[in-house]
Amino acid sequence: MASFLSTPITAAEDALANSADFRTWCGATDVADAKANYIFSDDAVDPAETNLPQKFAAISELYDAEFERDAEGAGLGSFFFSNGNFNLYLCEKFDLETDDWNATNRIAFKDNMATFIIDFLTNFEGDGQRILSFRQFEFGEDFTMRFIDPGDGKKGYQYGWIITTGVQD
Repeated sequence: MASFLSTPITAAEDALANSADFRTWCGATDVADAKANYIFSDDAVDPAETNLPQKFAAISELYDAEFERDAEGAGLGSFFFSNGNFNLYLCEKFDLETDDWNATNRIAFKDNMATFIIDFLTNFEGDGQRILSFRQFEFGEDFTMRFIDPGDGKKGYQYGWIITTGVQD
């Protein structure tokens, strides 16, 4: 049974997998392939033990959930889920032998993100969910897009967003 804790995450997976541009970017053959092999829940895979694909997305669990009380005065009230956050993280890895960290490839990576993030937003809201805010997730102090994976030592690009979902007043 779906709940307010799992529904936004499931809807986010569906919204991303239903983007043809995301599937093209990561190499998925269809929606089912995207969900099974290119979109991960942050507790469903351990990068140190799993050979992740070159391009993938990870979606965190819901955190900072808030509830509001709907009542008159101090009498009996009802509570409803008002909002919560989850992270959407996108990653493209490359090996240490090639010099893929250059201006052309960095721009291409960001341009790819731009092609399917609007699909994600539209699909997520079209699934009945609400986005209250959508903002960049800061990965590091030096430069937010570059990383070295400690699991396999590969370099890559990363980009992420914090999505606040919930009800609108």
